[in-house]
Amino acid sequence: MYLRKDITQVTVRDVQSGEEHQEWRYKEAELTLEEYAEYQSELNSAGVQSLKDDNLAIMMAAADRYESSETNALAIMSALADIYEIIKGGN
Repeated sequence: MYLRKDITQVTVRDVQSGEEHQEWRYKEAELTLEEYAEYQSELNSAGVQSLKDDNLAIMMAAADRYESSETNALAIMSALADIYEIIKGGN
């Protein structure tokens, strides 16, 4: 089994003809089926952890936003209560 990564397409100039053409460049490793299965398992574990970390960051940002909006809502309600008291007390 072959594993290829860091695959890029590059433009290469032929030394003899001077013509340019496209080539693919990559890193390659030959793996046994057991090595490939282990690689896939590690890759999946790292991917899952990365997703968990990303989700945690998103949840924390959402919680911060909620707390901020809740604080703003309480300030608005307090201001409205003060205005109500002023109006009610003025009658």
